[in-house]
Amino acid sequence: MKLFLIVLFILNTLHLTAQEKMICFSVLSNDLSASTECRLDDKGKACALIKIQAMDKIEKVEGDIIGKLIVKGNEAWVYLKPGSTKIKIFFGKHSPIELVFADYGIKALESKVSYSLELLLVDYDYLDSLDVKIVTALADDSFDDQKYGIAASYYMNAANRGLPIAQFDLGYCYRYGYGVPQNYAKMIYWYKKSLDNGYANALCALGECYAIGLGVDIDDVKACDLFQKAIKITKGDVQAAACANLAKLYLDGKGVSPPMDRGIVLLIQAANLGCAEAQTHRGIYYLKGKYVDRNEKEAAKWFLKAAQSGSDLAQYNIGLFYLDGIGVKEDKLQAYYWFQKSADMGNASALYNLGVFYENGDCVAKNYVKAVECYRKSAEKGDVYAQYALAECYFEGKGIDVDIDKAACWYKKAAVQGFKDAETKLKQMGF
Repeated sequence: MKLFLIVLFILNTLHLTAQEKMICFSVLSNDLSASTECRLDDKGKACALIKIQAMDKIEKVEGDIIGKLIVKGNEAWVYLKPGSTKIKIFFGKHSPIELVFADYGIKALESKVSYSLELLLVDYDYLDSLDVKIVTALADDSFDDQKYGIAASYYMNAANRGLPIAQFDLGYCYRYGYGVPQNYAKMIYWYKKSLDNGYANALCALGECYAIGLGVDIDDVKACDLFQKAIKITKGDVQAAACANLAKLYLDGKGVSPPMDRGIVLLIQAANLGCAEAQTHRGIYYLKGKYVDRNEKEAAKWFLKAAQSGSDLAQYNIGLFYLDGIGVKEDKLQAYYWFQKSADMGNASALYNLGVFYENGDCVAKNYVKAVECYRKSAEKGDVYAQYALAECYFEGKGIDVDIDKAACWYKKAAVQGFKDAETKLKQMGF
């Protein structure tokens, strides 16, 4: 395959132009280099790592850079302070480029996380010579390998040649910022093109957009119509998602007027089809006795199903159930397992509970440093319990140096959310 590395490639939805920059910037979820080859910032916090691939020699990188640029084979490694939002790259022959991470769906760099930055040019004449289905298959392979920039360019080629599934996948890329800057208007454009060309799965995706106002004005009636059509003509996960979304509209009384039990029927249908969100909601309804008789064992059953389907909320909830013996036999090891799974997906409450495990030494060796790391991630996401716990760590010097000012800062954040113990602590400290 003809694929050339260069500073950037330029294209739009119809043909190559000089109007839109396309850069592959993504998280390397399975790359531990930022941890195993760690570099600390001036505050002793582990940096983020960006691995850059480009044809032209990289002369320097500007931003919150820690240490010198490292060249490893065809990659240039650069370490940045966590929280960094952009960098500027200077080349030997080409003009410099500035990369704003938020344009690619990444708000800011995280500590101990590795990122990939590929600056690419694709040979479109070669792609045009291939069967459009082959191009889409190449796109799928690239996406699975987290080569999102390459994948987006291949989807673009196939989409412009009229393949409905490629048009849908390109819309998906624009929705989440995979290989392209996040752009809801372009997402809607390609979802509609896909639907117009007969790709039924686009019904559910467009329904979700109208239900929450993503790239379009909220239109519950339109959303309901799209979900109802999707339920009739789609299968598997898409049908399950359509059932779950329509059930939510029924239960919330939006866009529909039939009885409430229609929503329950749809929710059960979605759950039985394997929709993790519907399974989670079914667990919540059994736990709270909403729409059904309260039943902790049934709640646990559906939370476990949803957890196994990948719902971070369900993973957290079943973790709590195992921790406290609700609907299941108490099992702290199982609780730790599910909190870890949920925390890996960024769930703030799970991160806090994981921190408690490390602080107390339950199921794991007592480790205040790891506890602080978990508390910090959770606190930064707004969890009030984690904010208070992190403040306590700064106040007592657990896993981190004593810092009264930082302790007060986190106590204040917790107090603002109404945490009474934090208010009491601030008064005792004279704040």
